[in-house]
Amino acid sequence: MNIDIYDVNFVIGKPGYKVSGAEDVSEISEHMDKNNIKKGLVYSLSGLLHDSEIGNKKLYDSFERCKIKKLMPVPVFNLNYPPDIKEMDKWKSLGTKGVMFCPSFYKHRMNEDNSVFGYILENNQNILMPLAPFYGSNIKCSDADLVIEAAKYQKDIKVTVLNASRGHMPWLLKAMARYENIYADIGNMSTGRGIENFTEAGFSKRLFCGSGFGISYITVNMYNVLTSDITDYDKKAILFENANRIFG
Repeated sequence: MNIDIYDVNFVIGKPGYKVSGAEDVSEISEHMDKNNIKKGLVYSLSGLLHDSEIGNKKLYDSFERCKIKKLMPVPVFNLNYPPDIKEMDKWKSLGTKGVMFCPSFYKHRMNEDNSVFGYILENNQNILMPLAPFYGSNIKCSDADLVIEAAKYQKDIKVTVLNASRGHMPWLLKAMARYENIYADIGNMSTGRGIENFTEAGFSKRLFCGSGFGISYITVNMYNVLTSDITDYDKKAILFENANRIFG
């Protein structure tokens, strides 16, 4: 079956515990071409785990230099580098349709000034929140509760969970049943009936697939979806159509 792929979880930068890692969006683009991946979202790993300002700058400069239209940058914001309207306008000029909030940022800001969230809604943006994405990350599984808070208080904004694994499945199924604005990257649901449980619950229109490349193999999560016991219709939705509808 020939299916186009939209990968919602590309990263640039090297984690401290591994020597691999894509250093530039051009490297990701080359691997996309080899694996029939038509579009993708990419963020800075160092921006997520360490310094958002430096990581975002590296990502922005990479896009300015390479001008790759099939990739969309996702800036990362945290307590030390909160977003402002001018900053978000800069990313919008690159076609950005999503911003990533570290859970710590959202926890401290959700009851404060809502101008940032108003901007996100007005400009058809989306919030992406990562769950324990990589070994050594300071983002804990307990922060999953903050996704619930984001969905509850920003009910008109789509909130996408990245890096959901089988351990998140019971919680995530309940969260998606409760809040229709929660979406999920389920490429890591590789064991047992992980992916099937989500489609049987009626969530196939709110599911994406991400690889975690360039520090993970680019095709593993894609094949998790392709070999799962779901309809071809759902496979196409998860692997391309949903992300293309939401992120463009």
